[in-house]
Amino acid sequence: KKGIGVKLSERLEAQGERCVLVSVGSTYAKVDEAHYNINPAEPHDFQRLLQESKISYRGIIHLWSLNDTKGVGETEITLTALQDAQMLGCGSVLHLVQSLAQADSLPRMWLVTQGSQPVTATPLQVQQSPLWGIGKVITLEHPDLHCVRLDIDFDADTNDISALFEEIVSPDNKEDQIAWRKGERYVPRLSRANLGLGHEIKIHPDCSYLITGGLGALGLKITHWLVEQGAQHIVLTGRRGVSEKVQATLEQLGLADVKIVQADVSHQEDVERILDTIKDSMPPLRGIIHTAGVLDDGVIPQQTWERFSQVMAPKVAGSWNLHLLTQSMQLDFLVCFSSMVSLLGSPAQSNYVAANTFMDALAHHRCALGLPGLSINWGPWAETGMAAKLESRDQRRIAKQGLSSIAPEDGLQLLKELLAQNAAQVGVLPINWSKYFHQSLEQTGAPFFETIASNLQSSNDKAQASAVLLKQLEEAPAEARRSLLMTSIRTEIARVLELSAPEQIQPHQRLFDLGIDSLMAVELRNHLKASLGHPLSSTLLFDYPTQSLGTLYVQGASVDWSSFDRDYSRRKVILPTYPFQRQRYWMDINIDRATNHQSRVFSGNQSTGHPLLGQKLHFPLLKETLFESWFSADSMPFLNEHRIFGKLVVSGATHISLLLGASELTFGSAGCVLEDILFPQALAIEDDGERVVQLAISPENGKEASFKLISFEKDNNQAWITHATGRMIPASLSTTHYQLPIINLQEVETRCQPKINATELYHIQQQRQIQLGPGYKWLESIQQGNQEAIAKIKWPSILAVKGIIDKYQLHPGLIDSCFGLLTMTMDIGVENTFIPFSIEKIHFYQRPSSHQLYAYASLRPNADSKLIGDIQLFENENKMIAEFMGMEGRKASPEALLRTLKTDFSHWLYDIAWLPKVRDSQPISQDKPSHWLIFADKKGIGVKLSERLEAQGER
Repeated sequence: KKGIGVKLSERLEAQGERCVLVSVGSTYAKVDEAHYNINPAEPHDFQRLLQESKISYRGIIHLWSLNDTKGVGETEITLTALQDAQMLGCGSVLHLVQSLAQADSLPRMWLVTQGSQPVTATPLQVQQSPLWGIGKVITLEHPDLHCVRLDIDFDADTNDISALFEEIVSPDNKEDQIAWRKGERYVPRLSRANLGLGHEIKIHPDCSYLITGGLGALGLKITHWLVEQGAQHIVLTGRRGVSEKVQATLEQLGLADVKIVQADVSHQEDVERILDTIKDSMPPLRGIIHTAGVLDDGVIPQQTWERFSQVMAPKVAGSWNLHLLTQSMQLDFLVCFSSMVSLLGSPAQSNYVAANTFMDALAHHRCALGLPGLSINWGPWAETGMAAKLESRDQRRIAKQGLSSIAPEDGLQLLKELLAQNAAQVGVLPINWSKYFHQSLEQTGAPFFETIASNLQSSNDKAQASAVLLKQLEEAPAEARRSLLMTSIRTEIARVLELSAPEQIQPHQRLFDLGIDSLMAVELRNHLKASLGHPLSSTLLFDYPTQSLGTLYVQGASVDWSSFDRDYSRRKVILPTYPFQRQRYWMDINIDRATNHQSRVFSGNQSTGHPLLGQKLHFPLLKETLFESWFSADSMPFLNEHRIFGKLVVSGATHISLLLGASELTFGSAGCVLEDILFPQALAIEDDGERVVQLAISPENGKEASFKLISFEKDNNQAWITHATGRMIPASLSTTHYQLPIINLQEVETRCQPKINATELYHIQQQRQIQLGPGYKWLESIQQGNQEAIAKIKWPSILAVKGIIDKYQLHPGLIDSCFGLLTMTMDIGVENTFIPFSIEKIHFYQRPSSHQLYAYASLRPNADSKLIGDIQLFENENKMIAEFMGMEGRKASPEALLRTLKTDFSHWLYDIAWLPKVRDSQPISQDKPSHWLIFADKKGIGVKLSERLEAQGER
């Protein structure tokens, strides 16, 4: 309505361009050769427009969203106007792209909005924001359209279209998301979130809280969390009634007041009814968590507006109703559960991306108005949420992209932390970016990811690897080129289908019969385009659904093997020989981490050769001796064999084994004494995580020394945690006499009955929430007596064969078995989990030489119901290996034990930074005037743009 399209047309025509202006109409009408009216809701109108004009367009400029721009001081738009705006924006673009999908050559496309992006902290034209969401998916599904989203300034003079004109006639071939504010040009970049200090949001027992979509698995998790935080009055809404299972779950929570309202939040009257219920019979509403949403996936050519709008409704209309009808209420929070797809994009989810993009904009809009608003772009939740309902194939696809699932307890902890922040939008992405870019080649060079990608290193150069195959094709005889190219295409197809034998794919076999779906078709098309360096139609696999399509590109084709192999290292692995072994052989190890660990250990400083100590650091100005290792399930796989409460917990025995190795490397003698050992905090590590472990040995009183063992995350060495402290004395300064009375083995075995075999013992350990792998199962049998126990110990064959035990003074599994024996000296119950807390003294005499050992543990007489005792490890009565004196075990709780697990979620958090950037482009040279298709607004901008284009020879 501002006529920007008209102004733009005038500018283009002033340069000799030719423009066709398309206006919104109720029916299709051809006004003249340069003017059409079409109905945005009628897909056939768009097809007819392109067929009748019979013009190959240089560019398409969509300005229809500008018709809905609200002026300063105008009231918020109505729900009806909002829905009309979606048809005018996303609906028309959907029908336009569908009509363009069959074209041989595609023009550039510009989607123009006004004031819809949160470049500055000002209210937004939120009704226009979904256009940026569908534009993100167009870029992924139809990259040849070069779809650019351009947001002009809300305060811009519509008579001055210079910035818009220059962006179009001299396009920036890199940037595809641009905003102009007060004469400055901005571009968005996904960045690590740098959240400021906020204030903790308290959940009040005398207030009410509303959860939309609250009857699903995710909604019930949030309900449980709210109850734990103190809520007593909760309203849950859902489009369907409550099931018996949900009712039983709610009864278990013991809520004093929970109301279930069957309602559709996309209907304004339903939201009014919900709020009236709260007003009439419950305490004041203080918080809203909006989780309602649906999926209906399909690539753009397969979508319909009915499917599109059904997905939009709960998130767009639903969140808008909640916003409109609660503006006068004193809310503490209004949280929209958005999705990562509005940040990353997602092929075949244009409707879902657009819907979540709206909620992101709404949160920024509310904050600019001084109202509470937060949109969280969640990655996939485990067990709950939409991702948990996906088919296994789709879940594997997500995992291949490097995305991990968010455990519900982690998600709820993050929700609590984010509520305390002053942020409008935060992305929560547990993602491996290297794997993501490897799988999503079309995103690798996207400027939006520039900040993230700049921190990654590619192992090969893309262009060089592409040239290798091209050279092979050039050098191959003409009759061999087809076979060579077909093999490459077959490899790409097998990769998408996850087939291990590409040669099984027949040239004329229909790919859709093999299981390729529409999303896979987009992925395959994009990979083929990247590998061949040739534009391919977005409907390629629908038009030519067999492998023989490769014959179209025999001449000069190339496969980008650098992208296929990027960021992966090669190594040999031993596979099981026979099927009856039933042994897993697939690899899910993070090769990058394991490789980087080795490079860190063996570069610069002295490698210790000890499995746990990594490297010895040299700092001439420091008196301390420092050792550093990187602990992870990848770099030290045996760590994964010691799990408590289902999590990887580095055993206290591992710390002792590390200390014994460090003593020998520091003092040069095998034997030593460790005193006053304290384990203040267990070291727990995520399965895909790693921590830097450092040991500092400080000399005291001659050759005696104190030690401290700490760990920290690799990017945050200021937040270190202490795991062990104590004193270390070399063998030369300690007594060689045994500290504990020598036992009579035969007498002890006679006293201690009955006998427990290893199977029974480790079953008890399992009941105590301690899960041990083969490397930690040394106990062959145990005999229990009165506050004492003795065990036969045998080296695990898997360790003895590989010679692993010889690398340790005492293997962690052996020490841990001694600790486990102490727990059998008293009845502590199978429901209790005990871990080492402190040890008065460890006297290590010598390494074991026999595969058969004994351990004797006795409870101290004055223990007073505490687990405190002494342990002797020996080969026979005359050959002591080590003594553990005054060892105390304490009961562990999951909360305390796993405190180091993801206490800092900052590496998951992302936001969008709008950065100023000067346009880097050159005008496109044209031998003859070209044509432009402008979907003109009613404000005259399209016309002015058309005039400017035609003035320089365009049509």
